[in-house]
Amino acid sequence: MIEISNLILILREFLLCNFSTFGKVEDLEEEDTDDSTFVENYVQFLLEIIVEGWIERKLKTRVTLPLYNLDGAFFYPNSSRILCPEKKRISHEISCLPKNNEYFFDFRSQKNVFLIKNDQFLFCRFVTFSTPGLLFETEEPPFDYIVCIDKNAKPNSSIEVIFELKACDFYVQKVNERFSTSYRKE
Repeated sequence: MIEISNLILILREFLLCNFSTFGKVEDLEEEDTDDSTFVENYVQFLLEIIVEGWIERKLKTRVTLPLYNLDGAFFYPNSSRILCPEKKRISHEISCLPKNNEYFFDFRSQKNVFLIKNDQFLFCRFVTFSTPGLLFETEEPPFDYIVCIDKNAKPNSSIEVIFELKACDFYVQKVNERFSTSYRKE
């Protein structure tokens, strides 16, 4: 397991620096296309080139992360990836742990989530609450929250949780590798 918090912050910085130009590029798209296509392609590209590329160089092995926002890009008809569309099987995941080593505050449920052994919260996407206090998020600056997938969610409960970005540390790990130092009390 390798700590990659700085990489995730760099990914966010790229989004922040370029977000104001997304609308200009989308205006050039044909009217009958989905406006979000360019953004989804761009963010998937950044994930692959910045995060996967660094991890591959560090580990000296081929790495395939889950798609950004679970959808990835809409660039090739048979793949949601940009740089290596032939990559299909996910080899590694980006996990989130609280900086305080005890719990996260989930902004969707408005509850503390205390960790227990083998809990896994997987990075999905950056979001923002456009109006403080509202319980829905948007994908626009300042991207100060993240949506994670709770791999241990109970049946009939939400698998998505929302954490404040500054409360998280990020790690890359092989698929099915588990943390051994985290604990949850419910």
